[in-house]
This record gives sequence, C-alpha cells and structure tokens, in this order.
Amino acid sequence: MGNLVDDAARILASPIPRRQALKALARILMGGIFAALGVRYASSAPTCHPACTGGQTCCTGTFGQAFCSVAGGTCCGNTSCAAGHTCCPGGGQKFCIAPGQICCGGISCRASQQCCTTGLGNLCIAASEVCCSFFSCPHGQTCCTGSFGIKFCSGGGGATCCGNNSCKAGNTCCGNATCCSPSQACHSGRCVASHA
Repeated sequence: MGNLVDDAARILASPIPRRQALKALARILMGGIFAALGVRYASSAPTCHPACTGGQTCCTGTFGQAFCSVAGGTCCGNTSCAAGHTCCPGGGQKFCIAPGQICCGGISCRASQQCCTTGLGNLCIAASEVCCSFFSCPHGQTCCTGSFGIKFCSGGGGATCCGNNSCKAGNTCCGNATCCSPSQACHSGRCVASHA
C-alpha cells in the first residue's frame, strides 16, 4: 500500500498533462487490485495520442504513461532529453544532462570532475583528488584505511599510510602502528636506534 501511495505522489509531481497523470493513476490502481486478487495481465507499450510528429518519439514513462519526446530527443524516464543530451539512470529517477557533463548517481558532474561514490551517496570531486569513503583527499594525499575500516587522508608531501597514522616522507611504518625516523630501524614492531 505504501508503494501505491508513493507511486501516486510521484505521478502527481511529474511534469505530465493531467489527463495522462490520471490514466497512469488508474493503471496503478487497477494493477494493485489485480495483484491483490492474484490476477496477471499482459501489458503492451502505450501509444501516443495524437501520434508524435516532426522527429518526435513516443516515450513510455516510469508509470506507463505515453508522451512525445522533444523533436530529435530521446526518452528518459518521465521526460525526454534534447538532442546531444544524455539520459542518466539517476538514483531511481532518470534525468537529462548537458553535453560535457557526466552521470554520478542522482547528480551530474562537470567534465573536469570525477564521480566519487561514498557511504552517504555520490559527490563530484576534482580530477586530481582521491575518493576516500565519505569525503575526498586533496591532490598529493592518499586514502588510508585504519582500524575497523575507517578511512582517512594521509598528510600529503609523500606521506604513507601506517595503521591509524600516516608517516611523513622519509619515515618508515613499523608494525603498522608507528613511524620510524631515518635514523631508526623497526625491530619487533618498535622503532630502535639504528646501528648502521
């Protein structure tokens, strides 16, 4: 029942004519009744009335409603993309992006950016940055994985990951826990003065 209400709300919020919205609502309601009764029926692609002309395409929306695309455009969920634009799958709802942009889940990024998938969703970051769990690391830093899989950015300037820390350039990670200076050696997981 919750899905039925959600679908109805999406239809009413979509930019389609009222008559098509009512038809789509009727289809969903009948489908819910038939499903509750265990009845299955064959569905066919809807036909646009009046027929699409002038380089338009008859599109089938998310909820089964039929509509004509823009001239020379392509179908994209409940809308159509203009020529040269791309249809992104989105986070469940398709949308159009302009030339030069890239799809990144439910958002779009500029061509100079990259898509970073995080635990909280997607975000656009600079091409020189590194995607690191819920955020991004600046250029020159590394994404490190500490205890319990928690990620963090190294200090940069050639720093390397070392357990829950990062060792600056020239230092050595010892026992995945501490950093030894160039004058020290790692022995049994501890930094000791080097005899060399």
